[in-house]
Amino acid sequence: MEGAEFSDALAATFTGVGIFLICILALYLLLLTFYYPAVYINFARKGTFGSCFEIGKIIKIISEHTSKYLTAWLISIVGAIVVSIIVFLVSFVLALIPCIGWILTWVVSALSTVYLFAIYSHLFGQVVYDPTASMTVTEAEV
Repeated sequence: MEGAEFSDALAATFTGVGIFLICILALYLLLLTFYYPAVYINFARKGTFGSCFEIGKIIKIISEHTSKYLTAWLISIVGAIVVSIIVFLVSFVLALIPCIGWILTWVVSALSTVYLFAIYSHLFGQVVYDPTASMTVTEAEV
């Protein structure tokens, strides 16, 4: 192989490997977005750091509430996409205003993050909500 052909082949190989790794990373991150809410639910129920690593119980939460869990997950993904598009458009317009617009862009982004997390928490709270459960904490539980 000549130098130019070798360089082109090497560039094509690295590009292909890079695209493959990005696809694997995207799938991994999508899987994490599905798994993390159950971790948060288990942590909220037990309140211990160790509860975040109880994989069997976390998978049990997902399997016991599969349809509700999947619905909440899909709604949170779609909601995040919609809010992101709106924030992008508002930020684009605000960014045209020097200084104050840039600061307002940060504020809009921060507030949208809080809003999205509130929606996310509410949706997954509904997944495991039990109206018969006691909401009071007794002294023995503390």
